[in-house]
Amino acid sequence: MKWFAPAVIVVVAACVQVDHQGADGAGEGEGEREGDREGAGEGCRAVDGDVEVTTASDVEAMADVCAVSGNVIVAVPGLTSIAFPRLASVDELFFSNVSNDALVSISLPALVNAGSLTIGAAPSLTALSIPLLDDIVGNLVVSNNPALTILLLPSLSSVGNDVFISSNDSLANVSLPALVVADNVTIDRSDVLTSVLLPELTHTDGGLVISDNAALPAIDLPVFDGGCCGRVFIFNNAALADILLPGLVSVRRDNLVIKANPGVTSISLPALFEVGGTLEISQNSTLQNILLPSLATVGDGVLIEDDPALVTCVGELIVSVGDCAGGGGESENEDEVIGDCSIPCVENGQVLGDWSPPPLACDGVQACVSPSTCLECQAALVERAEDRTCGDNGIAEQRFTCE
Repeated sequence: MKWFAPAVIVVVAACVQVDHQGADGAGEGEGEREGDREGAGEGCRAVDGDVEVTTASDVEAMADVCAVSGNVIVAVPGLTSIAFPRLASVDELFFSNVSNDALVSISLPALVNAGSLTIGAAPSLTALSIPLLDDIVGNLVVSNNPALTILLLPSLSSVGNDVFISSNDSLANVSLPALVVADNVTIDRSDVLTSVLLPELTHTDGGLVISDNAALPAIDLPVFDGGCCGRVFIFNNAALADILLPGLVSVRRDNLVIKANPGVTSISLPALFEVGGTLEISQNSTLQNILLPSLATVGDGVLIEDDPALVTCVGELIVSVGDCAGGGGESENEDEVIGDCSIPCVENGQVLGDWSPPPLACDGVQACVSPSTCLECQAALVERAEDRTCGDNGIAEQRFTCE
């Protein structure tokens, strides 16, 4: 085992952090981290400095270490099981080396706080137990573990940067039941994933991405409100049938994209009020209904297209469509297409083509326009534009309803 300088190691009566001045742990609770107290016991050690764990003997030497003020890098060829039974706090913990070729199980029963946690490139890993982990200051990365079937972190409530769960070929269940906030959450490229449990996730300041999960049937985030600024991107989930985001209020500074999910038949975002970037709902081949009853503003435009089964699109919103000349009058972008609630044009059972709206004039009123013989298209969907204005702020706005 390599203990990198300054590597000050002491035996203490309670698990405490040792600072660079060589604090001896005197004084009850003095110098303690909150996480160090969890799982602490007599005789545990605190390490100041980075640690490399490369042999079975190194793993055994970590048995009484409860805190590491530095990074722990684990790369142990041939070893099937690794446990750090007293480790409660660590700056960064890495199980992400191809040398962990035989690793089947990781057990961290006392870990409460971590700067970052990375578990990756472990081809045999099937069991991961971290029951007390509450807070990660940096990133949680679980990726490229082809044998891992379940990811359960029952106590994790906060991740300061990214949650990145990707390319785990056998992963069927992701359960983070206590997670409230993270900067970014990405769950992608796990072909057999059937369950994502995030019942307490409230917001992601950076964004939420759920994509390329071929077997995932539902996304259910009951209290997710979108947070400050991040994007929401739901893309290419072949089996996805239900998107349940009843609390989503705002995607304030980025895009909301629901795209290429062929099993989704209805999208209802009852609380959504604003999208700062683009609202795109496209290439969802069986989508029939879009319900956006509370949507008021979209910053960069609406793109609803290539949804051939769409029958109903309900909502009313104001879309910024470009700069006004001199802060008033007609928009410089008067020919920009605002949106497309596409449905098939059908006559006598024959599909004649998709309806697509013409460009809007600055003062125009637009109805559903289609081939003159395509009466069913006109009857099924009406999009009306009204109150196009160029305000004092120099932004041209278009109010339209889709009903």
